[in-house]
Amino acid sequence: MKFIIMFMFAVMPASADDGRSAPQVPLLSLENGMGNFEEDVAEASAKIKEEMRAFHANAMTFRIMDALQQHDPAMAQKTLKEMLDKSPELKGNSMVKLSQGEIYFWQGDFRMAYTENQEVIDRIEKLYAPRGPQKDDNPASENAFIADAYFNRATAGMRIGMAQQAVKDIEKAMLFRPEPYMALNKCRALIMLRKHKEAAEAFGMAFAMNPKTTESSDKKTICSILKTNKTKAKACEQETNQ
Repeated sequence: MKFIIMFMFAVMPASADDGRSAPQVPLLSLENGMGNFEEDVAEASAKIKEEMRAFHANAMTFRIMDALQQHDPAMAQKTLKEMLDKSPELKGNSMVKLSQGEIYFWQGDFRMAYTENQEVIDRIEKLYAPRGPQKDDNPASENAFIADAYFNRATAGMRIGMAQQAVKDIEKAMLFRPEPYMALNKCRALIMLRKHKEAAEAFGMAFAMNPKTTESSDKKTICSILKTNKTKAKACEQETNQ
């Protein structure tokens, strides 16, 4: 239990300070469309392209992302309010909800963070019914948005005891845009579930993708847990030899 409490504080959403720049993702206002899959995808692409233009034209969006990169939810919330006051048509926008979810996360309101991301994912999955979103159907910007939605729901879910769902969400996120920090959080979620062999594999995946990612604040804790449970990960070899 001590180990879990220690490394829980390293779980972060997509805009966390992990060496990446602020995610360049489109503003979305997804409808709950159903019906022909090809028509749904075509309609979604048209909406995304249209709202990407609005996204890039709104300078306050980048101020929100910068505040989230700095883990400053107060500034992000203030800027988001200003943006919605000036552009009320963006209320209910999926990118706005994704940003609000991250604000809740850094405020420590993990249940509200989960709820905001849940609503975004519900829209995505209903829009792309019956198959659900598919990587090959979308440009990179759309895949980045979908990946962030699933990953952010996972990080919030891990904080409210939904580790099993978090693993599934991270796996979905990695289908759209695999990143080493996603594999690292998958490792953490699997440790919570006491699936230590799978956790070691996820930790190894993060290390193979980018060794620097595994040099996290909770690396010693992760490696200690894996060693105690007789599982090995290449990223832990240095810790073992110390």
